[in-house]
Amino acid sequence: MRIFALELDNDIKGIERRKAYIKGLIEKLPKPDIVVLPELAICSYMASQKIWKLADDCGRDASQWTVSIAKKYNTYIKAGYLDKENGDYYNRYMIAGPDGVCGVVTKSEGESLSVRHISKIIRLLSPSRQNRRPHEKRTAVKSCPFVFFKKG
Repeated sequence: MRIFALELDNDIKGIERRKAYIKGLIEKLPKPDIVVLPELAICSYMASQKIWKLADDCGRDASQWTVSIAKKYNTYIKAGYLDKENGDYYNRYMIAGPDGVCGVVTKSEGESLSVRHISKIIRLLSPSRQNRRPHEKRTAVKSCPFVFFKKG
């Protein structure tokens, strides 16, 4: 299983510029099974009120984009984005695959749920879970460079 966690340049601003930048990075990855993007990957971090103008509308744009990238590269994408729903703003994570959105997590629920979504995808994709060590609370996957620890 090939999992890539990308660190992004936060100086690149604007939704379309960021999407093109992220897509360019993903294009260079050798056959990724999962691509993990950081929190607020699509809009970038901003220490000002300007960020509110970049909020998605109920995740419509984020889901369309992540699913299209996942289909194009036959992978799963985890992407953070700012969302606006019913007049409120949310810091959200989305996991999408070639067949659609697998799950969305709102920051107030904690990052551990995002890890659970990734762990579930890994279990579904993994042909073998032989590396599991019973004394550790983790999801281990053969040839996986990451270990996801469950919270608690």
